[in-house]
Amino acid sequence: MLSLLLPSVSSYENNGSRSTGRDSRRNGNRGKSDMRQRLVPQTRLYEVSAIPMPIVLNSWGDFDVNGVMFALKENLEHLSNYRDNILGLLSQNSTALPMDPLVKPLVLRCNQGDKIHVKFTNNIQGREVGMHPYLYGYDIQNDGTSVGVNPTSLINSGQEKEYTWPCLREGTYLISDGGSYDGSPTGTVVHGLFGAIIVEPRGSLWTDPTTGKPTVDGRSTLSS
Repeated sequence: MLSLLLPSVSSYENNGSRSTGRDSRRNGNRGKSDMRQRLVPQTRLYEVSAIPMPIVLNSWGDFDVNGVMFALKENLEHLSNYRDNILGLLSQNSTALPMDPLVKPLVLRCNQGDKIHVKFTNNIQGREVGMHPYLYGYDIQNDGTSVGVNPTSLINSGQEKEYTWPCLREGTYLISDGGSYDGSPTGTVVHGLFGAIIVEPRGSLWTDPTTGKPTVDGRSTLSS
Protein backbone atom coordinates (compact mmCIF):
# COMPACT_ATOMS: atom_id res chain seq x y z
CA MET A 1 0.00 0.00 0.00
CA LEU A 2 2.82 2.36 0.92
CA SER A 3 4.50 1.66 -2.40
CA LEU A 4 1.34 2.74 -4.21
CA LEU A 5 1.32 6.07 -2.39
CA LEU A 6 4.97 6.91 -2.88
CA PRO A 7 4.82 7.74 -6.60
CA SER A 8 2.04 10.25 -6.06
CA VAL A 9 3.88 11.93 -3.16
CA SER A 10 7.11 11.95 -5.12
CA SER A 11 5.38 13.36 -8.18
CA TYR A 12 3.85 16.17 -6.12
CA GLU A 13 7.20 17.06 -4.60
CA ASN A 14 8.96 16.98 -7.93
CA ASN A 15 6.31 19.16 -9.55
CA GLY A 16 6.51 21.59 -6.66
CA SER A 17 10.28 21.65 -6.89
CA ARG A 18 10.16 22.31 -10.63
CA SER A 19 7.59 25.08 -10.11
CA THR A 20 9.67 26.69 -7.37
CA GLY A 21 12.74 26.49 -9.60
CA ARG A 22 10.90 28.16 -12.48
CA ASP A 23 9.60 30.90 -10.16
CA SER A 24 13.10 31.52 -8.83
CA ARG A 25 14.52 31.81 -12.33
CA ARG A 26 11.73 34.18 -13.37
CA ASN A 27 12.28 36.35 -10.31
CA GLY A 28 16.03 36.30 -10.90
CA ASN A 29 15.61 37.32 -14.53
CA ARG A 30 13.18 40.06 -13.53
CA GLY A 31 15.68 41.36 -10.97
CA LYS A 32 18.47 41.38 -13.56
CA SER A 33 16.23 43.21 -16.03
CA ASP A 34 15.31 45.81 -13.39
CA MET A 35 18.97 46.39 -12.54
CA ARG A 36 19.93 46.69 -16.23
CA GLN A 37 17.22 49.32 -16.61
CA ARG A 38 18.42 51.18 -13.52
CA LEU A 39 21.97 51.24 -14.92
CA VAL A 40 20.85 53.09 -18.07
CA PRO A 41 21.84 56.79 -17.64
CA GLN A 42 18.90 59.15 -17.30
CA THR A 43 18.26 62.86 -17.62
CA ARG A 44 16.52 63.84 -14.40
CA LEU A 45 14.24 66.87 -14.64
CA TYR A 46 13.77 69.26 -11.73
CA GLU A 47 11.65 72.42 -11.77
CA VAL A 48 13.13 74.86 -9.27
CA SER A 49 12.33 78.43 -8.22
CA ALA A 50 14.28 80.95 -6.17
CA ILE A 51 11.80 82.50 -3.73
CA PRO A 52 11.76 84.94 -0.82
CA MET A 53 11.11 83.14 2.47
CA PRO A 54 11.34 84.48 6.03
CA ILE A 55 13.29 81.69 7.75
CA VAL A 56 12.37 80.72 11.30
CA LEU A 57 15.62 79.57 12.89
CA ASN A 58 14.46 77.95 16.13
CA SER A 59 11.56 77.54 18.56
CA TRP A 60 12.52 80.71 20.50
CA GLY A 61 11.28 82.98 17.72
CA ASP A 62 14.57 83.92 16.03
CA PHE A 63 14.10 84.50 12.31
CA ASP A 64 15.68 85.94 9.16
CA VAL A 65 13.11 88.20 7.53
CA ASN A 66 15.36 88.53 4.45
CA GLY A 67 15.55 84.77 3.93
CA VAL A 68 15.57 83.25 0.43
CA MET A 69 15.63 79.67 -0.79
CA PHE A 70 15.57 77.29 -3.74
CA ALA A 71 12.31 75.30 -3.87
CA LEU A 72 10.77 72.58 -6.02
CA LYS A 73 7.79 73.65 -8.12
CA GLU A 74 5.45 71.15 -6.44
CA ASN A 75 6.08 72.79 -3.06
CA LEU A 76 5.50 76.41 -4.10
CA GLU A 77 1.83 76.68 -3.16
CA HIS A 78 2.43 75.27 0.32
CA LEU A 79 5.45 77.52 0.85
CA SER A 80 3.57 80.60 -0.35
CA ASN A 81 0.81 79.97 2.20
CA TYR A 82 3.38 79.40 4.93
CA ARG A 83 5.22 82.63 4.01
CA ASP A 84 1.98 84.64 4.18
CA ASN A 85 1.25 83.14 7.60
CA ILE A 86 4.71 84.02 8.95
CA LEU A 87 4.56 87.58 7.59
CA GLY A 88 1.14 88.00 9.21
CA LEU A 89 2.49 86.86 12.58
CA LEU A 90 5.51 89.16 12.25
CA SER A 91 3.23 92.11 11.53
CA GLN A 92 1.62 91.39 14.92
CA ASN A 93 5.05 91.24 16.63
CA SER A 94 4.41 87.60 17.50
CA THR A 95 7.31 85.40 18.56
CA ALA A 96 5.26 82.18 18.27
CA LEU A 97 6.54 81.43 14.80
CA PRO A 98 5.97 77.88 13.48
CA MET A 99 8.74 76.12 11.61
CA ASP A 100 8.02 74.20 8.41
CA PRO A 101 9.87 71.05 7.29
CA LEU A 102 9.96 72.27 3.67
CA VAL A 103 11.94 75.38 4.59
CA LYS A 104 15.33 73.72 4.22
CA PRO A 105 18.16 73.76 1.67
CA LEU A 106 17.21 72.11 -1.61
CA VAL A 107 18.76 68.70 -2.33
CA LEU A 108 18.78 67.25 -5.87
CA ARG A 109 19.81 63.65 -6.52
CA CYS A 110 21.07 61.73 -9.52
CA ASN A 111 23.13 58.63 -10.20
CA GLN A 112 26.66 58.64 -11.55
CA GLY A 113 26.40 58.87 -15.35
CA ASP A 114 23.06 60.72 -15.28
CA LYS A 115 22.39 64.33 -16.23
CA ILE A 116 20.39 66.84 -14.23
CA HIS A 117 18.18 69.20 -16.23
CA VAL A 118 16.81 72.15 -14.23
CA LYS A 119 14.02 74.47 -15.32
CA PHE A 120 14.80 77.47 -13.14
CA THR A 121 12.64 80.50 -12.32
CA ASN A 122 13.70 83.59 -10.39
CA ASN A 123 10.89 84.86 -8.15
CA ILE A 124 13.08 87.16 -6.03
CA GLN A 125 12.35 90.82 -6.70
CA GLY A 126 15.28 93.11 -7.50
CA ARG A 127 17.85 90.30 -7.73
CA GLU A 128 19.71 88.71 -10.63
CA VAL A 129 20.32 85.13 -9.54
CA GLY A 130 21.44 81.76 -10.89
CA MET A 131 22.08 78.18 -9.81
CA HIS A 132 25.83 77.54 -9.73
CA PRO A 133 26.75 73.85 -9.26
CA TYR A 134 30.15 72.84 -7.88
CA LEU A 135 30.27 69.87 -10.28
CA TYR A 136 32.63 68.69 -13.02
CA GLY A 137 32.22 68.82 -16.77
CA TYR A 138 29.47 71.33 -17.54
CA ASP A 139 29.89 74.17 -20.04
CA ILE A 140 29.90 77.89 -19.28
CA GLN A 141 26.32 78.35 -20.52
CA ASN A 142 25.17 76.21 -17.59
CA ASP A 143 27.37 77.82 -14.94
CA GLY A 144 24.77 79.95 -13.17
CA THR A 145 27.18 82.89 -12.87
CA SER A 146 28.34 86.07 -14.58
CA VAL A 147 32.14 86.14 -14.52
CA GLY A 148 34.58 88.17 -16.63
CA VAL A 149 33.82 88.20 -20.35
CA ASN A 150 31.89 84.91 -20.22
CA PRO A 151 28.23 85.09 -21.26
CA THR A 152 25.98 85.43 -18.24
CA SER A 153 23.82 82.53 -17.14
CA LEU A 154 22.00 84.54 -14.47
CA ILE A 155 18.39 85.67 -14.81
CA ASN A 156 16.43 88.66 -13.58
CA SER A 157 13.28 88.53 -11.49
CA GLY A 158 10.43 86.85 -13.37
CA GLN A 159 12.69 85.19 -15.93
CA GLU A 160 13.33 81.50 -16.59
CA LYS A 161 16.41 79.56 -17.67
CA GLU A 162 17.30 75.91 -18.20
CA TYR A 163 20.52 74.33 -16.96
CA THR A 164 21.94 70.88 -17.79
CA TRP A 165 24.68 69.36 -15.63
CA PRO A 166 26.45 65.99 -16.03
CA CYS A 167 26.86 63.85 -12.92
CA LEU A 168 30.29 62.36 -13.53
CA ARG A 169 31.53 61.45 -10.05
CA GLU A 170 29.88 60.19 -6.88
CA GLY A 171 29.75 62.68 -4.05
CA THR A 172 27.95 65.63 -2.51
CA TYR A 173 28.29 69.00 -4.25
CA LEU A 174 27.20 72.50 -3.28
CA ILE A 175 24.72 74.57 -5.29
CA SER A 176 24.63 78.30 -4.61
CA ASP A 177 23.50 81.55 -6.17
CA GLY A 178 26.23 82.45 -8.66
CA GLY A 179 24.96 86.01 -8.81
CA SER A 180 26.11 86.84 -5.29
CA TYR A 181 29.31 85.61 -3.70
CA ASP A 182 29.03 88.38 -1.11
CA GLY A 183 29.10 86.94 2.40
CA SER A 184 27.81 90.19 3.88
CA PRO A 185 24.19 90.76 5.00
CA THR A 186 23.40 92.13 1.51
CA GLY A 187 24.22 88.80 -0.18
CA THR A 188 21.83 85.95 -0.98
CA VAL A 189 23.80 82.84 0.00
CA VAL A 190 24.11 84.02 3.61
CA HIS A 191 20.31 84.27 3.70
CA GLY A 192 19.67 80.73 2.44
CA LEU A 193 20.04 80.60 -1.35
CA PHE A 194 22.05 77.38 -1.47
CA GLY A 195 21.54 73.63 -1.63
CA ALA A 196 23.24 70.41 -2.68
CA ILE A 197 23.50 67.81 -5.42
CA ILE A 198 24.06 64.23 -4.27
CA VAL A 199 25.48 61.92 -6.95
CA GLU A 200 24.66 58.33 -5.98
CA PRO A 201 26.40 55.18 -7.30
CA ARG A 202 25.27 53.91 -10.70
CA GLY A 203 21.96 52.06 -10.59
CA SER A 204 20.89 53.45 -7.21
CA LEU A 205 17.20 53.77 -6.39
CA TRP A 206 16.08 56.26 -3.76
CA THR A 207 12.66 56.29 -2.13
CA ASP A 208 10.68 58.19 0.46
CA PRO A 209 11.53 56.66 3.88
CA THR A 210 7.88 56.88 4.98
CA THR A 211 5.95 55.78 1.90
CA GLY A 212 8.62 53.66 0.21
CA LYS A 213 7.76 55.31 -3.12
CA PRO A 214 10.22 57.03 -5.49
CA THR A 215 10.69 60.71 -4.68
CA VAL A 216 12.26 63.77 -6.31
CA ASP A 217 12.80 65.51 -2.97
CA GLY A 218 16.30 64.39 -2.13
CA ARG A 219 16.69 65.63 1.45
CA SER A 220 15.51 62.50 3.26
CA THR A 221 15.59 59.23 1.34
CA LEU A 222 16.45 55.55 1.52
CA SER A 223 18.94 54.48 -1.17
CA SER A 224 19.41 50.98 -2.57
